[in-house]
Amino acid sequence: MIRSDRRARTHAKADFALLGAPAGADGSAVRRAFLQAVKAARPDQGGDPEQYREIIAAYRRLQGPAGPDDLDVRLEVKINAELARTGGHKLVGLPDGRRLRVKIPPGLDDGDILRLSRQGLNAPGRWGDVYLTLRVAEPVRVVPPRPPATPPNTEHLLRRFQDSWAA
Repeated sequence: MIRSDRRARTHAKADFALLGAPAGADGSAVRRAFLQAVKAARPDQGGDPEQYREIIAAYRRLQGPAGPDDLDVRLEVKINAELARTGGHKLVGLPDGRRLRVKIPPGLDDGDILRLSRQGLNAPGRWGDVYLTLRVAEPVRVVPPRPPATPPNTEHLLRRFQDSWAA
């Protein structure tokens, strides 16, 4: 038992060092250090993919045991009424900096949820999903001004009335 505790403390020290945070730092300091480290190691920005994965794994270990939904990302996305009615595509930015082009199927309502499988965070052997809650903006109705009311042409009605009485 003591050996595993010692090993866990050694891993924690290594994890703090990998993130560049002081040993025993609080959650907000660890998060700041993680964001700086992961930004510098992003593979799409010229960083090392292996170091990127190690930084993410270290941060997750420091966060403690995770639940089943720890890799899922939940976002609210605003779309206009036309896109909700007819469908189309929307560019969505994720918290990790990635941008996804999402296909919006036609006929959606406010509050509908789209699931993007395996697009969330990842860990060794596991992938999270992205859940997009759609918020449909009400269209602004522009009502054209009505033309001024013209008085009805009553002469033809008067003639019809007179002809009907004469008969």
